[in-house]
Amino acid sequence: MNLEVLSFIKKCVRQRRILWTEHVNIRLKERFISRENIINSIAEYEIIDENHDDYFLPTYLIYTQRRNEVFHLLVTVDFQNESITIVTSYKPSLSRWEKDFKTRKVNEFQLL
Repeated sequence: MNLEVLSFIKKCVRQRRILWTEHVNIRLKERFISRENIINSIAEYEIIDENHDDYFLPTYLIYTQRRNEVFHLLVTVDFQNESITIVTSYKPSLSRWEKDFKTRKVNEFQLL
């Protein structure tokens, strides 16, 4: 299923069927991530997490990189309207992610 979803996300990006939330527009500016890098890093997209209960639509956390800069995208997928919404984007930190930036670190509270 993830390959189908990933193909759909890439198709939407290629066709510019992207909605950008106000939140992501603010965060991109604060975090020095450009829309151009998000769009042009399409070949590197990898789904690293998904949540079907988070929003009205299923959400997917995407790992990507461009010019040695790693960042994550939180994307909702609207199959019915053939579009995606980019909710937020950020540069993952080693305090929360393993060195591959694809695996969350387990903290002591998760073990309880």
